[in-house]
Amino acid sequence: MRFSFKLKLFFAFIGYGLTLVLLTQLAVFKIEEISLKSASIKKASETFQDRNEVFKSYIKDTNLKLSSIITSDIFDKYLKNPKSIELVNSLFVDIASTSDNIMQLRYIDKTGMELIRVDRDDFASPTYLIEQDKLQDKSDRYYFKDILKTAQNVFWYSKLDLNMEHGKIEIPIKPVLRVGTPVYRDGKQAGVLIINIFMKNFLYELVNTPLYDIFLFDNDGDILVDSIHSHCWNKYIEKDKTIFSYFGKEAKHIQYNKEYFGENFYSNKISLNNSENLHMVIKPKTNYIQRELSKNLNQLIWIMLGIILISVPFSYFFSITPARLKEQSDEQKKDQDILLSLFDLSDAVLFKWNNDEYWNVNSVSLSVNKLLGHTQDDFLTGAITYISCIHHDDKKQVIQEVAEAIQDKVYFFKHKPYRVVTKSGDIKWILDSTVIVRDEDAKIINFVGYLTDISALKNSELKLQKLSRTDQLTKACNRMHVDDVLQNQYYRFYRDNEITSIILLDIDFFKNVNDNYGHLVGDSVLIEFAKLLQSSIREGDILGRWGGEEFLIILPHTNLNQAMQLSNKLQKIIFEYNFSTVKHKTASFGVSTFERGMSVETLIDSADKALYISKENGRNCVTTIQKLSQQ
Repeated sequence: MRFSFKLKLFFAFIGYGLTLVLLTQLAVFKIEEISLKSASIKKASETFQDRNEVFKSYIKDTNLKLSSIITSDIFDKYLKNPKSIELVNSLFVDIASTSDNIMQLRYIDKTGMELIRVDRDDFASPTYLIEQDKLQDKSDRYYFKDILKTAQNVFWYSKLDLNMEHGKIEIPIKPVLRVGTPVYRDGKQAGVLIINIFMKNFLYELVNTPLYDIFLFDNDGDILVDSIHSHCWNKYIEKDKTIFSYFGKEAKHIQYNKEYFGENFYSNKISLNNSENLHMVIKPKTNYIQRELSKNLNQLIWIMLGIILISVPFSYFFSITPARLKEQSDEQKKDQDILLSLFDLSDAVLFKWNNDEYWNVNSVSLSVNKLLGHTQDDFLTGAITYISCIHHDDKKQVIQEVAEAIQDKVYFFKHKPYRVVTKSGDIKWILDSTVIVRDEDAKIINFVGYLTDISALKNSELKLQKLSRTDQLTKACNRMHVDDVLQNQYYRFYRDNEITSIILLDIDFFKNVNDNYGHLVGDSVLIEFAKLLQSSIREGDILGRWGGEEFLIILPHTNLNQAMQLSNKLQKIIFEYNFSTVKHKTASFGVSTFERGMSVETLIDSADKALYISKENGRNCVTTIQKLSQQ
């Protein structure tokens, strides 16, 4: 009886212990389920911020294209003389060809008549110019009327809709966004510029992510696009499916609130200033949460089996406490948080590197080979470190951003786009989003980040920036960019005492070229003249077209004596040069340098007065009205 009692007591002890552990594990499991859902919604809001920034960047890229046309000398010359159509046609084709997403680029005059139009049939297909006799009257179109009413230097955005052909939706569907701005000349409205953008690829990439179902809908609740791809453009194709079909009563909160945290989703308004009031709803995918919970449940089962096997011989000597299990659960939660942070971004390379001097890598995805040309083993064996891949001009910026993130004790941060150098020596632009992993004492364990290749987008942006600051005829800097550089040099002079001089020069008797040979020959002389100057100045000097046949050269770190020497050298080079058509030409020069008390305007005025004196003295000479130092 005594043995039987002990045996009963033994099994009772085991049963009590197992029951306690099981209840604890189930409680922890339920807590983790709630925590995981809560973390998913929080990460959904961060995902929205990422997607919204991508959307804004996409639209900004289009705005830049329109701005580059408006500030172009070629377009300005066309507005003065609409018969000079060849160069402006080439400009429109060049602009349209800079991005695969441009469906149509047009200039429509104030009466509604298309005067210039470049089309593209499909995404990434070749662009082509529409012949003059096929241009159409668009005066009755809503977008033309709306853009005419838009203020100067303001961009107008259409609704996101499907392209129509002959009154019917084009099949396969082509989602389109129109961006336009009014064109003014001499303070009077001349017409409108408008770009039609292919949106299908961009929108589908915008809503595709492994963690979330994403819906984009308008102020009527109609779904434009969703990651499920089952009810896209429902107001055109399947009118009975709206946002109310998915979210029921909560759809009203989504529809009428700029930002809304639902029980199982997050919504916010997209930054596009059109009449649609576009919203994005981000809902964690059920299968992801179930998969993560399933992992935890499997772990729980294995733990229980282990306890049963171990507890029989050792049940009197040890037990597994809830605190121990909670600690293990916390570690799992850390991994889940990291996973959620990383998978917010798609099509990227996963890196995990140490908090040491060289950022040695201890984990990297296989896709690194495609991005950087180095293999996974190159990093894991220490043959290459990540910091060594960063472009030397950007390394200081990246290190500084990491230091600031550590100092601010943030959990997640994003670098400004920077460059990396591949194994073959190619340069790529990277978007780097990083999580800082810390232990319970807040000590940094490592960094985990996603690297996304944004080279195509960045190069397109840089190309547009260059286009917007370049004189399209001569390829020298345009007046706007020269003004910006002069302003920067002005600040450097007064802040750092960095001396700067300028040369203002004018082609002598250029009017005779246009009168005797025509404007096309005149343009060719300007192009040849600019190339001659560019090849004759130093690498750090900036050549700009000041207006007409006038050019301005900015000379950083150059005093007045040195600027006069360079001007005399240029005067001789031009005098001895044989131009292709007109053979012999000369130029007159005015030189000035920053002095205390001078502004940018007085600097230019000094050079302009000196240039006038050069012309009065018979041209083909160099003059300054400032005092030269004795050498």
